[in-house]
Amino acid sequence: MGLNFMDESYMNDATDLINETIIKMRNVVLDDPTVCASNKNKEIICRLHEQGLFNLKNSIVKCAKVLGISKNTVYMHIRNLNRKEEKESCSVQNADNRNAL
Repeated sequence: MGLNFMDESYMNDATDLINETIIKMRNVVLDDPTVCASNKNKEIICRLHEQGLFNLKNSIVKCAKVLGISKNTVYMHIRNLNRKEEKESCSVQNADNRNAL
């Protein structure tokens, strides 16, 4: 069960788009029984990161406000996601290099 972000919606500005996207994602994750309670915010941030929401100006501050956490916590989760992506990328490159030998 996921969000259908292909639905048409018209926003007055980027702030409305950011807020609506965060709220929709929060509702989806909060209703997902497969995500344990202690990882709900982390999962919300992960999914928003995958969608590229944090490339928009002020989205981190707005996300923190909607989720009731600090912006530093949002930054921490994004940093961890970026590190994980880098490690996975390096692992794939190393495997490719080993196979080429």
